[in-house]
Amino acid sequence: YQMNAINGHDTARDYDGSLKTAADHIHARMIIIVSRQDHFVNPVPAMAFAKFVSAKLVVLNNDLGHQAPNFEDEQLERSIRAMMADGP
Repeated sequence: YQMNAINGHDTARDYDGSLKTAADHIHARMIIIVSRQDHFVNPVPAMAFAKFVSAKLVVLNNDLGHQAPNFEDEQLERSIRAMMADGP
């Protein structure tokens, strides 16, 4: 079920398939975390979306794949702490 939900999720669906147009409707600060070695979800669209919304992009590059954010990672922790410290 989870893979069906992931594969069926389309952020741009309501915006004629345009991630840029979808991003224009987002006003929240964002941090987007991807794993370069993710073999379940292609990280490239999320990386492009991060540019459209001017999000902080954290790219984890290890052998943990899709599970990478579930493990302690100094880069990830520093990025999250910095964003939280910046406030709204």
